[in-house]
Amino acid sequence: MESSVNRKNNQSLFVKRVRVKHSESFFVAVVLALFMLFYYYFTLFTENVDGAWTGVIVIFITFAIDFFIFYLLLKNKLLVGKSVKITLIFLSLSVISYFVTFSGVHRLLLLIMILFGAYLFVKIPVGFQEAKQLFWLYSVIIILILVNTATGKENALETNKFNPNSGGFLLTLLFCASVILAYKHKDINKLPYCLISIITFGLQFVFLSRTALFGIILFLVLLVLFRATKKTASFRFAFLSLFILSLAGVLVAYVYSEIMYPAIGHGKIIIFGKDIFSGRQTIWHFAFNSIKNNFWFGVGSHLNETQFNEGYYELIMNAHNQPIGILAACGIFIFIIFYYALSYFVASLYKSKKANEVKYNKIPLIFMLVITVMSFFDIYFMSLYNILPILLMFCILTGLGRLNYNGASKCK
Repeated sequence: MESSVNRKNNQSLFVKRVRVKHSESFFVAVVLALFMLFYYYFTLFTENVDGAWTGVIVIFITFAIDFFIFYLLLKNKLLVGKSVKITLIFLSLSVISYFVTFSGVHRLLLLIMILFGAYLFVKIPVGFQEAKQLFWLYSVIIILILVNTATGKENALETNKFNPNSGGFLLTLLFCASVILAYKHKDINKLPYCLISIITFGLQFVFLSRTALFGIILFLVLLVLFRATKKTASFRFAFLSLFILSLAGVLVAYVYSEIMYPAIGHGKIIIFGKDIFSGRQTIWHFAFNSIKNNFWFGVGSHLNETQFNEGYYELIMNAHNQPIGILAACGIFIFIIFYYALSYFVASLYKSKKANEVKYNKIPLIFMLVITVMSFFDIYFMSLYNILPILLMFCILTGLGRLNYNGASKCK
């Protein structure tokens, strides 16, 4: 009898241990979070150091993370069917693009990271408790990053290492998750998340990032418009909405720089204290010229290099529009397959049609749609400053987006 009781106790202890075991996606998210903290402070403290060896370190770590995520996808047999073809085509085109331009390898590695990372978090979503733990980890890291604005570095907000747009963007992501936790889930203390929502929204008026504030407004509007916390999406809707919106970024930039600016750009149109024509029209104009001359395989890391050598500021080598950035740097083939792959991988969260499987609400999709629109005005998928928090927040919101079979929130 005693041995039987002991066996039952041992079995119950074993079950408890299994229940607290974290998912592989949770482990990857923690690695991304720690890498984010490392990268911000690494670039801050090596600002005046030769970038040759510092760049190699960052590229090596990025490659290692990409390889590890790819290994997890293969190990769990997640790359099957169409996803295998998409992955092989993208990797093959990336190799060709590099050997044509002999530059831009770090950009390609970041595109691989966003694709593989998003797909892993879709296929192995973190649990609700894991999502909450990642939320607080992200919050602590954001505090440690933002504190550098008060470390005595007078130019901290004026360098390309850390600027108001970066701070506003990080707070926007934190706002998204805190709003979902405060609004959606009934079995947790909402007060901390409500306070974080209010604080992150208020700080937007300190950083005065128009793109970040626009992202918050758009996220809230889409949450209400699509009843995102209560409804799920179809694979077709998720894929087409994200893919078409991604391609629309090129059209937005073309209208802004080639049509609006010549017509009305000579006067001042002030929004949040800044003229809407604050320089991007010049960057995009030169970028379109570069695309015309290097349409098929892009220019790698040499975007607008001629203008830079003629005396333009260094920021002109950054497209400040992610769709244009990929099109100009990598060419039309990678531009199409990247956004096709990203749309397909994100939409895979809504692919299941079985009645007895857990469904996911529209929150992860809404988040990626908002990020896509915000990327019309900055580089998000070719910058570690942005790609790491995006992946981490996508992981968190996917974990928070689980629905019961009857459509009610599943918080376990």
